[in-house]
Amino acid sequence: ADAPIGTGSFYQAAQACHALGTRLCRFEEWSSACRNDPAFITTVTANEWVDDAANSSAEAKVMGTGTDGLTNVTNFACRNGFSFEFTTIQAYRCCISR
Repeated sequence: ADAPIGTGSFYQAAQACHALGTRLCRFEEWSSACRNDPAFITTVTANEWVDDAANSSAEAKVMGTGTDGLTNVTNFACRNGFSFEFTTIQAYRCCISR
C-alpha cells in the first residue's frame, strides 16, 4: 500500500497531486483501499484529506479518525472521517484516474 506523500492544506494537497498528474483520492477510494488491503491501514498515521464534499463551504473531508456517522464514538478506523477547515495541515495521498 502506498503511504501518504506529504502534508499541507486542502488546496496545497490538491495542487500537489495535480502537479504529479494525479488527484486527491475520493472518499470511496480511500475507504475501499483501507477495507480491502490489510497493509493500507498500517500506512495511515494521521488524518488524510480526501476529495469529497464535507457539506460545508469552509471545511473539507478527512479520513482516518473521527466517527462513522452512525455512532458518537470518535476513533481510528477505515470508515471514520471528520471535516476540517481548508487551511488545516493534514496528510494526503494521491490517486490516478483510470
